Amino acid sequence: PRAAVASAVAIAGIALGAGAWLALAPSPVPEPTVPDSMPVAAVPQDAAVAVDLAGPADPGAAPRAEAVMPPPAEVRVSVMSRPAGATVRIDGLEAGRAPLDHVFDGGDPDRVVTFSASLPGFSPAAKRAKLSEAARQGVDLVLKKKGWTPPL
Repeated sequence: PRAAVASAVAIAGIALGAGAWLALAPSPVPEPTVPDSMPVAAVPQDAAVAVDLAGPADPGAAPRAEAVMPPPAEVRVSVMSRPAGATVRIDGLEAGRAPLDHVFDGGDPDRVVTFSASLPGFSPAAKRAKLSEAARQGVDLVLKKKGWTPPL
């Protein structure tokens, strides 16, 4: 009988110790999963990623992450004049004779730049454009011959 009581006390002690260990042991953190319905986009290596930590306005919606591209190191703009050979000014500073490629240091792609051209015997021409648009489309400055009127 004493041996049975001692065995029962030992078993109860082991069970209590194991229960306490399980209750106090840290639980493993599950790996995050991405639902099959969440779109995944390719992000260039040099892009930063912005994540909305506040979460979406709709609690049922998935959090959003957006790629934020750094501004380019330089922007190249092709400037042409008709007729060719006109003196080109960019923001009032002489840049050379058209046609020419002008390289801007990177920065704000929404910066507005003024391109102008002049040539003796012609009325000057000017255009204002966002740097990003000028780089994508080029700038074509058309000068009109002085004293010339287009036919009706």
